Amino acid sequence: METEVKLRISEEAYQKVQEKLIERGFTLKETDNQTNIFLDGQKREMSQKRYVLRFRKIFRKDKYIYFTTLKGNAKLANGISKIEEFEEEIPKDLFEEIVANPSKLPELGLKQNLLTKVLKEHPIESKYEIIGQFTTNRRKFEIEFVENKKWTLELDETEFPFGKAFEIELEVPEDEIKIAKESLEKFMNDSNIPYTYSKNNKFVNLMKGSIDQ
Repeated sequence: METEVKLRISEEAYQKVQEKLIERGFTLKETDNQTNIFLDGQKREMSQKRYVLRFRKIFRKDKYIYFTTLKGNAKLANGISKIEEFEEEIPKDLFEEIVANPSKLPELGLKQNLLTKVLKEHPIESKYEIIGQFTTNRRKFEIEFVENKKWTLELDETEFPFGKAFEIELEVPEDEIKIAKESLEKFMNDSNIPYTYSKNNKFVNLMKGSIDQ
């Protein structure tokens, strides 16, 4: 189970958060440039069962890495996100072949453990196709809002087909989610940076064609 605090912010706030984190002495660990591609059947069988199949390409530290992710049963309320997640690295050649020929996933997917699991546990009748994609620039800061608790705060700038969105994500163990949310909100309020709770995750925004509507 992945548990995160998710806050929606403006572009101005996005810049100010970075400035305040650096002022506090927190370190920018790395920056990811992501391309996120989503597949489903032509009849949207996976979406109907509240599952999402994502193929992610990341440029990090001068090289590309590739991942397959299965997410399910997402819940987002009051700024706290809980979702089932399974992720596995995938070879570049296999990633590119599937993205170029999504209808061949039932055959190509047998070359990877996670995709084999998807095909077995979430079979579909229609052909796979790409249902949408977006890019995200993710800046990762190592923070310590609470003594002896080191977390990674992620600042996301996402480019959807219909516009940009800015978001803070703070993933922590489930038993630390309450204190993580409280400490992040305290940081934002003490820094006079406006925010709201994210109403939808990125995939939902993509499918709706709007941000948190």
